[in-house]
Amino acid sequence: MSPAIGDNRRTAHYAARLTSSNFMIQNAKWLWLWMWLGISLGPVSVSPAATNELTFQPVFFELNSSRLSASTLDALKRVAELMKANPDAILELDGSAGQEGENIDAVALSRQRAEAVRDHLLKLGIGAQRLKVEAKGAAALFDSTHPSDRANRRVEFLFVLEKQSSSSTAALEEVEVVYWNTLYHCLYLIGVEQGYFEQEGFKIKLVATNHSYSDQVKHACGLEPFLKEGASVFSGAVCGGSPHEAIAKGVPLVVIGGMLAGGSMLIAKPDLALKLRQDPKNFRGITIGRPRGTVLTSMIVSYFLSKQGIDPKKEVKWKIFNSHEEIVEAIAKGSIDAGDTYAPLHLTAQKKYGLAVVYNTVELFPYHPCCRVITTRPKLEAHREKYVRFMKAVIKSHEFFVKHPAKAIETVAKYTGYPQKEVHDSLTNPNFQLNPDPLKNGFVKFWHMMNETGFIHSNQDVTKYIDTSVYEEALKLLKKEKPTNPYFSYMEKQFREQNL
Repeated sequence: MSPAIGDNRRTAHYAARLTSSNFMIQNAKWLWLWMWLGISLGPVSVSPAATNELTFQPVFFELNSSRLSASTLDALKRVAELMKANPDAILELDGSAGQEGENIDAVALSRQRAEAVRDHLLKLGIGAQRLKVEAKGAAALFDSTHPSDRANRRVEFLFVLEKQSSSSTAALEEVEVVYWNTLYHCLYLIGVEQGYFEQEGFKIKLVATNHSYSDQVKHACGLEPFLKEGASVFSGAVCGGSPHEAIAKGVPLVVIGGMLAGGSMLIAKPDLALKLRQDPKNFRGITIGRPRGTVLTSMIVSYFLSKQGIDPKKEVKWKIFNSHEEIVEAIAKGSIDAGDTYAPLHLTAQKKYGLAVVYNTVELFPYHPCCRVITTRPKLEAHREKYVRFMKAVIKSHEFFVKHPAKAIETVAKYTGYPQKEVHDSLTNPNFQLNPDPLKNGFVKFWHMMNETGFIHSNQDVTKYIDTSVYEEALKLLKKEKPTNPYFSYMEKQFREQNL
């Protein structure tokens, strides 16, 4: 294997032990062998045939049109199936338009697009009371540089999940949490299903946003609304690189925990994938696709190449796409050579097109931080005790995944709509490292790498934007509740290694 960016091999070893299928608590007398032996995959309520691609990605329209394309109709079948599997969910349909000609009413056109999507979902059996239409006009462009671009002609989906509480709701504080409805933020889903947030005094309102578009800081991970407008938003999980971009732009966020380390991949056709792994010089002259607004894989690959004597800006071509799905199709058609993807889309790419993983990002940067749990500094200072309780619930969710993987995987499949086999294969992969730890050391290193590769330009002290004490206190309280539980002892040891 080519040299990795990270030099902490012991850290990578701990990461694999903790979250891969051969997890073992140090000094414990048991192994979670059932993860190696294979989990019994019981039925779930969502048909794999209807959900083998990412749900809740936006759907797009032709210029000055609200007509639903064939691909949109297929996508709406998947959305309807997932809504039926989660009867407590509400779906907001946000229509948008670009600059689509003179005398075109952008607000009216964006509403027509959202209403066209709503009307089709009604035909598919989704109740009108569960569908909310919003018309944003041209006020929320994904691509303000090219305002007529197809990326602006869209309907987005906001999936709001409010699980009915098993206890008195009067005793619980309702809080809104922004997340990406996929495997990457699944600790929230596990915590809601198992009642861990209720145990800590919260009724969680999960609001799923989109991912692969434009400026994640402003839209896809919910930073802009929850920092500037959404006083009701308590917290959110944001994807790799997004908090760093926000910090570079002066957003006063603070990282208090995590969801995941690793998890992203560079893929290509098998012959090229082999050549790229054998010799990084083979990256020269190829075209790599990256999704609009997502920097994690492209940044790590760029840094890796720069350390191999290759200029990633001059010797590699980068092409921007609206989504990871478009990247996969472009590789299959041969219009680009390689591209960024995520789990479990890489499994679809392998089965449907025969593509192969070139690198998992943790191979190049062991135990790098991916999705981070954030809030704002003023909110944290005003409600610190609440955030400690919130992180307790997230940690307990991870413990449940470690100890009861079969049940956790069934929950994640239910709420995300992915086939259960794909959820199993992704979450038990050593390169997909669920973990609630803040990972301060990796977060700071990521910041310096982004500056060095030109993805951001900032001389701020990034350590001021991460507060590890919230997670540390939550972990200590949990260990005090269960002093003989080896899981918490292991997590404390890992915390010392990754943050101090």
